[in-house]
Amino acid sequence: MLNISVVNNSGKTMTAVYMSPPDKNTWGKNELEAPIADREKADFEWDQADYGGSEAGCVFDVRAEYSDHKFTNLAAVDLCKETALNFN
Repeated sequence: MLNISVVNNSGKTMTAVYMSPPDKNTWGKNELEAPIADREKADFEWDQADYGGSEAGCVFDVRAEYSDHKFTNLAAVDLCKETALNFN
């Protein structure tokens, strides 16, 4: 279980954060409990075992979606080292 912070510096409301192993073409469930306003952050516990067990490792793609239905992707983030994700 990892503690992750998501920082929203996008200028709009963030409505969802999704994770995916880099070798998969599908996103997991929305990790946010509630939308994040611009210049705010949210913390959550994340279990990489939900995405393939212990073989999942620490490297994941991360997608943030916003209230205007646009999104930002971060590719191959080592979530064991980068526990604060900043979306601009």
